Amino acid sequence: MLVLVCLNAFAPALAHDPGMSAATLLPAAHALEIELSVKAIDVETEGGIDLALSPEGTIDPAVLAARQAEVKAYLLERTEVSHAGGACTPATIELQAVEDGILAFIGYPCGLQDAGLRYATRLLHDLAEPTVQTVLVVQGEGSVSVALDNEHPGLLLGDPPGPATTFAVFFRSGIIHLFIGFDHIAFVVALVLWADRWWPVVKVVTAFTLAHSLTLALAAFRLVELPSALVEAVIALSVMLVALENFRSRDMSARASRAFLFGLVHGFGFASVLGAQAPGKDGLLLGILSFNLGVEAGQLLIVAAVMSILFTLDRVWLAATGRPGRPVLLVRGISALIACLGAFWLISRLAASV
Repeated sequence: MLVLVCLNAFAPALAHDPGMSAATLLPAAHALEIELSVKAIDVETEGGIDLALSPEGTIDPAVLAARQAEVKAYLLERTEVSHAGGACTPATIELQAVEDGILAFIGYPCGLQDAGLRYATRLLHDLAEPTVQTVLVVQGEGSVSVALDNEHPGLLLGDPPGPATTFAVFFRSGIIHLFIGFDHIAFVVALVLWADRWWPVVKVVTAFTLAHSLTLALAAFRLVELPSALVEAVIALSVMLVALENFRSRDMSARASRAFLFGLVHGFGFASVLGAQAPGKDGLLLGILSFNLGVEAGQLLIVAAVMSILFTLDRVWLAATGRPGRPVLLVRGISALIACLGAFWLISRLAASV
């Protein structure tokens, strides 16, 4: 019965988080090539196209071939290329099914010789708020990484965004994806539920920050790579374990080491969201830094809110009962819910990887 309750309670939070896509732009003098990458389930949902997806969200290439006219129309409607003379009409578009995603290769007969060459996207804007599209612009030997969102949906290809714009967009993206990263939030909350002072919280948050910042950078520069299925499963396991520890011990002294250990794995999870490109790309370091700072800002906001609520409840408990401390039932109740969530994540992610 408990498992069923957990499944019903947390199913919405475990669904695929919509709003993420990626694009690689290759502008030349007389042409522009675009490679779009988007989740099949997002195309099906926003486009209203029945893609007969598997329970894991994968798409059959034969189904994509049968629905290609609808999918092409959907993608082209939400992809805009223009210049000073007006809109640019695509010359070619090809589709490819890749596990749970769809790749689209679009060719435009417009290039850098056309003044004001601009790329913009409305992909997934009707599905989620906010949306983020990670864009890599490749020109010659150099490249620029940038994130587009609902507020910044386009960029001039002859005049790529400056460092300030790149910083702002990636910083905002980091905040957004910390807030929708339910597993990361659950992990941190479970770690600090027994904290009765700020100092243990500071140590836990610092350890977690150092650890995931390290592996985020290593993964973004592709110095270390781990299978995403393994990373997601271990993240789910970490959520379950730290929540269960709250039933065994109230001691906060060892929590910082656990935060660091599991934080190393969580960093790989953040890296998959960042979608950083190959090492040495222009703007990559700034993108990593600003995205990570955004993650930290979101994390601090959540931790500050949680601890403020807990400390307020402590004062209410003291006034009502005359006993200092935190109600055991409160901590164990929240921990049980988090452990249940972690277990469900673990099972669902392992099942999806089989």
